[in-house]
Amino acid sequence: MPFENLLRFSNKSFRGFTLIETLIVIFIISLFSAAGVLGYTGYRQKANLRIAAQQVYSDIRDTQNLALATVRHNGDIPSGGYGLRFTTVDSASYIIFADDDGNYEYDAPDEKIEKKDLPSGIEISEIKISGIATSPVDIVFFPPKPTVYINQNSASSPSTITLKIKGKSCPKECKNVIVNNVGVVETN
Repeated sequence: MPFENLLRFSNKSFRGFTLIETLIVIFIISLFSAAGVLGYTGYRQKANLRIAAQQVYSDIRDTQNLALATVRHNGDIPSGGYGLRFTTVDSASYIIFADDDGNYEYDAPDEKIEKKDLPSGIEISEIKISGIATSPVDIVFFPPKPTVYINQNSASSPSTITLKIKGKSCPKECKNVIVNNVGVVETN
């Protein structure tokens, strides 16, 4: 009996999928694929923003440590310490420098130690001192404490460097790196 049912089943004519059914399935798969790609892109941009904020934070701390350790640059201990220059003009990078002339600012190409690029799609959108937008900003650590100079002023208020995803708006798509006048660095 089961064999007869099998034969009867195989004799029936079967229809394939219609063109409409196939197109609907392809459309649904395309929708899910597009949603996945868009979700991944947004995730990647936010991850790059977090990485950039952590990179800036680490580089500020490393520069502070160069000043504390009185590391030599071009054979001498820099008379003005070590610093970083942030600007919104070249918003995809910043400079780590040795202040060889002691004026607490970056002013000569031979003072540059390294130019650091931010991750792809991330930019410096704003730099503030005491809530007032300023660019460029030089943050210099002068040994031995180290004393912090923000734009040549040791008693200035905190400096906030705002990083953002290019083409997005703040505050949702931004991270701040804050350096205060005693050298405490934080991100939020």
